[in-house]
Amino acid sequence: MLNKEQQEALEFINSGENIFLTGDAGTGKSFLLDHYIDNTKKKVLVCAPTGVAALNVRGTTIHRAFKIFDFGPIITTDVHKCPKEIEEADVIVIDEISMCRIDIFDFIARTLLFKQLDRHKSTQLIVVGDFFQLPPVMTQDDRETLLKVYPNLGNGYCFESKFWAEFNFRNIKLTQVMRQDDEEFKNNLNKARVGDTSCIPYFNQCVGRYIEDAICLTAYNKDAKRINEERLSMLEEDEFYFKASIVGDITESEYPTDETLKLKVGARIMCLVNESEGKYVNGSLGTIIERDDDSIKVELDNGNVVYIEPYEFIYYDYKVEEELKGEELIKYLEKIERGKFIQLPIKLAYSITIHKSQGQTYDKVQIRPRSFAPGQLYVALSRCRSFDKTSLDYGISNDFLKTSQEVLQFSNILSLSEQDKINVINMSKQLVNDMTQDSFNLLPNNLKQDFINLYNIFYRRG
Repeated sequence: MLNKEQQEALEFINSGENIFLTGDAGTGKSFLLDHYIDNTKKKVLVCAPTGVAALNVRGTTIHRAFKIFDFGPIITTDVHKCPKEIEEADVIVIDEISMCRIDIFDFIARTLLFKQLDRHKSTQLIVVGDFFQLPPVMTQDDRETLLKVYPNLGNGYCFESKFWAEFNFRNIKLTQVMRQDDEEFKNNLNKARVGDTSCIPYFNQCVGRYIEDAICLTAYNKDAKRINEERLSMLEEDEFYFKASIVGDITESEYPTDETLKLKVGARIMCLVNESEGKYVNGSLGTIIERDDDSIKVELDNGNVVYIEPYEFIYYDYKVEEELKGEELIKYLEKIERGKFIQLPIKLAYSITIHKSQGQTYDKVQIRPRSFAPGQLYVALSRCRSFDKTSLDYGISNDFLKTSQEVLQFSNILSLSEQDKINVINMSKQLVNDMTQDSFNLLPNNLKQDFINLYNIFYRRG
């Protein structure tokens, strides 16, 4: 059931406005999104930046939805077509918007603009996510290419796109955290979210705390892989294997777990799905106590014993179907199955990367707090339900708590009242009016560009 805050947000979503739905970790953004998708009568196309994120929302990837066939940076500005599935959609939902890079968002915007001009059909755009969490993935090669198009490229957030403002999003922020109950814990997580280092002494109380069978969160793939392999090898039981069955068009990057799972009795595992009768949920931890030919018997940390069988992870695309009713041709936007990944819905749970933990909730965690990306440590700290069940391998230093200045500025703008925004615009316009050439020459180069941008807004673009 939706809480009052979520119900109010749903009313805005149903209004047809473009929506940016955000909020702290654990405020129920995904729950609200699922409720909307399951109950609306509109033609909704759901997508996400990555295959695993798309799987979580029962949608498809942005690349598949918008027919982007090159996985490198998009530097073209010419869009002269719109996929018929996008054309037919009344609503497009993009989940995990923080991981959608600026060039991808620009391509989406240009495609929807072409649809509006060419077919005279508007589209409601709903983007969901928290920019204080993980940023877009960008390799060094990607950055070098994108800098040719975006000279001031930072982390490549999509809100830095010139098209973001044109969507005139209604900004909805959920604030009621449901993952944690401890107010002191929640307050310090809020500080970590915005890079307020005053929270560090609070979290450093967890250093060296021993929590049996806690899952280790680390920023680095190689660490997570090594920890899982080492801890599994320490068990004296014989190894056994489960190999996935793969049907249809699925790429390796979309696999929710290993194609071949190497396991032992006594191994720690994590469930990856919500069982239909609620026996286990995505993020449930447990220990294998027995294996059968086609399943494993697991004692969950809550004491329940369950049998886990192979699960069908279903991957979707969208297709436009047509039906002639009388003399009228009716078009439907249908979600179709493009493939299945059939495997035990589990992973080894001695360790997982912070990146792969996003969106999950754990009962107990052990964190290696060294991080390299904005929002990474905040994601790790906010995965656990309880402060008492959170452990740190070593203390957090100030440079581990990385927060993007671009995101902070963007968030501060969102928090302004409408009157505050009017005041800022008026003050900026006055600044432009009062600026002399001599004053301009004294500005640092980066501020000169900001001034030029303001000038263009007020006097070149009307």
